[in-house]
Amino acid sequence: IIGVRNILSEVPEDYKLYQNYPNPFINYLNKTRILARDYGVDSSCVFTGRLSEEDLIKFYNISDVFIHLSIDDFETFGISLIEAMSCRKPVISTAVGGPKEILENGKIQMGRDVGILIPPEDVESIAESVIYLLCHPEEAREMGKRAREYVLRNYSSDLIAEKTLEVYNYVLANRGFNRDDAGKGSS
Repeated sequence: IIGVRNILSEVPEDYKLYQNYPNPFINYLNKTRILARDYGVDSSCVFTGRLSEEDLIKFYNISDVFIHLSIDDFETFGISLIEAMSCRKPVISTAVGGPKEILENGKIQMGRDVGILIPPEDVESIAESVIYLLCHPEEAREMGKRAREYVLRNYSSDLIAEKTLEVYNYVLANRGFNRDDAGKGSS
């Protein structure tokens, strides 16, 4: 919220910040609303509460940039990051946990950034990254395309199912089980 004021002072158009919070975070949501009011940016913020999967996809698709912020390594994967990337969105994420790994591996595989990593709790970096992407729309579009390609190469449902099956087979093979014997009773 603090960075929103900086962003709005630099970008030429009227942008909105959409924030989606699941119900367990209602206290945080209320504090965020108050903070937005106190910083004078509440008219530029939309607090959606919990969204259906269908509505989330709509929001990803109308967004210019997706921002994924977390302050500690408890962020194990970052499914919303992958979802936004699959919708060709340029993403900005704090460099923690799973999102850090996703964006670092994406850069390695794709040869260029598939998103922007910033330090946790660094308001200036958040604002600078958003402003950069909004002021460089062609570069943002290209980053979004790379992000989608990376997600399709690494996180498609078929690929995930295949990798899961490989893990199961590995576990069974190393525990003395043969997959072909599975389901057969012992005599």
